[in-house]
Amino acid sequence: MPVNVPTAVTASAVVLSLLWLRQCSFSTWICVTLVPALSYAVLSERTKRTAIQDKVVLVTGASSGLGKAFALECTRRGCQKVILVARTKSRLEEVAAECVSQKANKNFTAVPVPCDLTCTAEVRKMAEQVTKDHGALDCW
Repeated sequence: MPVNVPTAVTASAVVLSLLWLRQCSFSTWICVTLVPALSYAVLSERTKRTAIQDKVVLVTGASSGLGKAFALECTRRGCQKVILVARTKSRLEEVAAECVSQKANKNFTAVPVPCDLTCTAEVRKMAEQVTKDHGALDCW
């Protein structure tokens, strides 16, 4: 049976973490395990209440991963417009189409804006264009 490398690496990291936690003090153990868990529990409830219905949202890195997931979640929560920013226009257009198919707001629009965020001049140009075309952003 072949071994799944990412799973094996993750399992090794978990085992090493558990061995380390067995040797550390109780206060260190509390800080490493319970504080992040409690912080996440408190903050996740707070972010679920963030009202983005009928808002204009700009999402960077929207062509994949966390940015795409955030754009889709904003769409499901009823934002009016999501401005998708990433380098690859074709992938942005795919995400925009996916957002439109999952819209919760009847006036929803998804706007793909290609921009390389590592280039300051491009970011400045994109910011000016987005502000001119779509007005003030409510969330970014």
